[in-house]
Amino acid sequence: MALMAAGVPIKRMVSGIAMGLITSGPLDGNHPYTILTDIQGLEDHFGDMDFKVAGTEVGVTALQMDIKIKGVTREILHDALMQAHKARAEIREVMSKAIAEPRKELSKYAPKFVTFDIDKDKIREVIGTGGKVINEIIEQCNNVKIDIEDDGKVSIYHTDAEMLLKAKDIILNIARVVEIGEEFVGTVTRVEDFGAFVSLYGDKEGLCHVSKLGNGYIKSAHDVVRVGQTLKVKVIGIDEKGKISLSHKEFESKSENSNNNSREGEEKKKKGFFRK
Repeated sequence: MALMAAGVPIKRMVSGIAMGLITSGPLDGNHPYTILTDIQGLEDHFGDMDFKVAGTEVGVTALQMDIKIKGVTREILHDALMQAHKARAEIREVMSKAIAEPRKELSKYAPKFVTFDIDKDKIREVIGTGGKVINEIIEQCNNVKIDIEDDGKVSIYHTDAEMLLKAKDIILNIARVVEIGEEFVGTVTRVEDFGAFVSLYGDKEGLCHVSKLGNGYIKSAHDVVRVGQTLKVKVIGIDEKGKISLSHKEFESKSENSNNNSREGEEKKKKGFFRK
């Protein structure tokens, strides 16, 4: 019932009962015995058997027996199981009146976990020097528990599903391997004359050189982009240190190209490149 109330999707309701046995002598057919249903502590102490039976309406899922005599007969075992079957059905009927099926969503108090894999070469980046990075993730995500195995398997535990997913996203962003040709819609974080730095995801960013900001001549990146602007870019290079080179000009529309060329022409006219 606790599992169902917590939203754990168990297939069927499980009920259990403890059966007991009182004998008056050896089990030789000449001495009567009594099988008890739902024994209490006193009956367990003075009785000869503690036989726990659990299961669903379609079968037994668990058995456990303690006895103080040398053994039980097939007849006793059969009778105990049949009595337990009847008792378990009655218990399930009472249980179903309280809760008939698992709740559709897990309780916010129920323990939850997610597992996924990252490149084992990225484990060091996720943990950070002296555990700095992973400790920051734990703090940001309300003290989630994070386990990382040597093969790159990551397990995250918490009662709050939102915190689980937040921690997962942070780790995947750190461990993500950028590939040449990938496209991103990023945010410009810094602009210099020579180009614009664009945030791709997490703390990963790349440089879009001024020559890659458009198809026409651009004197300074300040002329075409600003901090906070959204920019669609394509990864065109990654050096040995992991620095990412980006390009935006593939996504410029024809009208933007015409405007850039017009601005270029105006600049050249001002500088005397054309004669009347």
